[in-house]
Amino acid sequence: MVIAAACVTVLRCAAVLVAGTDAIHSAEDYLIATNIAAGNGYCMVAGIPTAVKAPFVPLILSVFCLTAGTLAPLVIVLVQHCLMSVAAYMLFAMCRSIMSERAALIAGILFLIHPSYLVYPFTIESTPWFIFMSILMLRWFAVQWNQRGSTFGAYLTGGVLSALVYLTQPLVLPLLGILWYNFLRSRIGVPVRRMLVTAAVFVVCISPWVVRNAVEFGAFIPAKSGFWLNFYTGYDMKSHGVAEYAVLPPTRVTEIDSLETLTDDVRMERHYRRAFMDVVQSQPDMYLKKTAVQFIRYWTLPPRYITNGVILSSVAVRIIPQLLLMVIILSATPYLWKHYRWLCIAVMIGTLYFTCVYSLTHTTNIRFKLDSEWMLIPLAGVAAEGIISQYSMSATRPGLEESES
Repeated sequence: MVIAAACVTVLRCAAVLVAGTDAIHSAEDYLIATNIAAGNGYCMVAGIPTAVKAPFVPLILSVFCLTAGTLAPLVIVLVQHCLMSVAAYMLFAMCRSIMSERAALIAGILFLIHPSYLVYPFTIESTPWFIFMSILMLRWFAVQWNQRGSTFGAYLTGGVLSALVYLTQPLVLPLLGILWYNFLRSRIGVPVRRMLVTAAVFVVCISPWVVRNAVEFGAFIPAKSGFWLNFYTGYDMKSHGVAEYAVLPPTRVTEIDSLETLTDDVRMERHYRRAFMDVVQSQPDMYLKKTAVQFIRYWTLPPRYITNGVILSSVAVRIIPQLLLMVIILSATPYLWKHYRWLCIAVMIGTLYFTCVYSLTHTTNIRFKLDSEWMLIPLAGVAAEGIISQYSMSATRPGLEESES
């Protein structure tokens, strides 16, 4: 697996250098990072502070902006590609502790060559960092679960990792809570002080961000500010592609657009909330229908990626790999449910949680699915091993029967 990861990393980096900066895209995280590096503070527009993005990735990116100058985009993309290769190896190492080495190797290779995770690191954004941090966190849990007891330092590390994952993608907090609950439940007799240390470390790590938001906005913002923004954005045609659900009056949209240029995102929340609630209260059934449509959109293609029919590149990179994973998993469902029921349940909880959150808010960006699609890969690795084993047994059975006769 190390050799495979190293080879793919070399090919990734070569592709980045050949493609150059023309192939690089960026999102809000990089815009905030450039403003931090320029001395404007944590903002997307100089003079208007923001809390719309969790701080870990913008702060990391700002270091590259300060040190690499004009080469920062290229350096960051190279780092993101390397992180994906390391994540593939960590996924293999994690899976090896809960399944056979062959199944773990299949899972690692599937992640390593997954087209979406090969292509998306060309975008400077939090998703590659979140996937890396999530797998690192799961690797920590896997190591600790397989040990009889965890040291004080291990609980300290667990608290730091949990905080960094949360400060990368706050949506993950309920899933972190489930993991910690099950982990601590399996550790009967763990000294209370160690659990308190983990909680204290978590609070200490996120407190600078919370304090900054309290000072800057006079509000308690433990994660990020765009709560009602996400519900408001769900009425955009880019999220669902159904004209019936684009019910926000144009004058209301224009009014909010003009306010966005003058007001910070924290104070904009009340405008987003009012616009969203006005529609929900007047047409509650429509919101439920829109949610159902977005549930499907999450696992297919958002409308913005479809122009004059389905874009072939999106199908090749996003849809076909996902379908292949689904086919592998579904073709071995009885085997998986019999031998790895707990893994099936864990994957269903993780993928369903992200699907529901984005369905209830908006599915404008295809990258949202990348937060959870990788969770299918360990299950696909086990399923593929089961299929291979069953095929090998059926292939050798005739020979055995002939030798017995």
